[in-house]
Amino acid sequence: MKWLMIVLLQAVCVFFLSQNTIAAECRGAKSRQIIKRFPVVFKADQKLLGSQVGHLEAWRFLGKKWQQVALQVDQVDSDGSYVLEEGLPYTKYNDDGFVDANDELSLKTSSFGDFFSTKQIPTNVRSRFKRSASVDFCNESGVYLGSVLIGETYDVAVAMPFDPLFRDKDRVVETAKYRYQFRQGQPMLIGDVKIKTPQGYADVFAGSSFVMPLIPRIFIFPAFYFGESDFASEIECWRSGPVRSIVAVGAKLKNFFSFLNLHLFSELIFYDDFFQIPTRIEFVFDPSRFLARGSGLAYILRYPAGVDWRLDSNLEPLPIKGLPSGSDVKTAYEQSKEGKFAVRGSSPIGSFVANVRVDAKALRQAPPPYVVARDTFKLEGAKASWPWLAGTQGDLGVFIEISGVKAGSYDFALDVALSNQADDGFADFQTVVAQWPDSKER
Repeated sequence: MKWLMIVLLQAVCVFFLSQNTIAAECRGAKSRQIIKRFPVVFKADQKLLGSQVGHLEAWRFLGKKWQQVALQVDQVDSDGSYVLEEGLPYTKYNDDGFVDANDELSLKTSSFGDFFSTKQIPTNVRSRFKRSASVDFCNESGVYLGSVLIGETYDVAVAMPFDPLFRDKDRVVETAKYRYQFRQGQPMLIGDVKIKTPQGYADVFAGSSFVMPLIPRIFIFPAFYFGESDFASEIECWRSGPVRSIVAVGAKLKNFFSFLNLHLFSELIFYDDFFQIPTRIEFVFDPSRFLARGSGLAYILRYPAGVDWRLDSNLEPLPIKGLPSGSDVKTAYEQSKEGKFAVRGSSPIGSFVANVRVDAKALRQAPPPYVVARDTFKLEGAKASWPWLAGTQGDLGVFIEISGVKAGSYDFALDVALSNQADDGFADFQTVVAQWPDSKER
């Protein structure tokens, strides 16, 4: 299954997707820094490979008591796509129901418990499992965050409530912090996003649009400007669990352009406090040979009436006079060395933080993502350099230039964290590392 689709300024990078790397400071930690808002996604330990997916449970030791906590296991097939059983079952039978190295485990960080030794695991917990392994978590600086015991049960694992839950009938995902309503008839666009406040729901964005300018290098051919009206999109398949919901949206060019057979596919992932869009763009042709500068993907957002987000971003502004040529263009790789691509927004109704992860190959082939400010949409000089701005209205945009990339597949990721607190620092929106210590070390 091919992912595709970057849905604007949900702009983001993968802060939480954990890696099974070892931070020495985590070893043997006894006290922990408590973080509660965001999840962690990680891979299974060698000891748990081959376990039945429906037989994994997680337990924590907290306040001198043991209790089960929500654990989700999502199968990932050999193509890197999630196995989604609801809706059109494109990947329902693409895996075998046993945990392997591709699959993802996820926990809420609020489920972390205190450090425990092997001797502290009571008989009633130990006897539930055919096999088990302890996992410690720390941030990328090595600060210890907590521990959990994960094991394969003899019987089917005790079910935990689904949260957040995707409601197919209403096309909505609702959590304690926000509500995401897929756009009627165009789920490929960013949906209706609302923050839950003490006074009720407040709009984060009032609407969005999408433009894909493709400008041929050979001047006798016209430029194409594809917008959302040129695509037919629909929710295709999904799955919900106790930690997250995954919803796959597909889009295809329609009418005359359907001969291009371009299929856009995005797997949106929703958690309690944020949502994520892992993205794959596949070019069957070589854009660097056939497309001129100015070709790319543009995503535009409009603010709701009365809300004006104050932004802080390290994204470079869209050049008013167009892109310079050759070595004058700063590559995304060069800028990425200066820090993650990030956007923060604040207003009286709340805050958001967003990051953009760019594929490692694209980092060296393309300029960094550009931010389009409100005034840029109105400048005649900018419209002359970027014709797709003409007739486009917006308050905030992101443009990804693609004319320098080679043929192939490119992976991106977008995360957006939301808060009903103005000027929220999102201190616990951070990378979390999973470490599986040897049982002899505990």
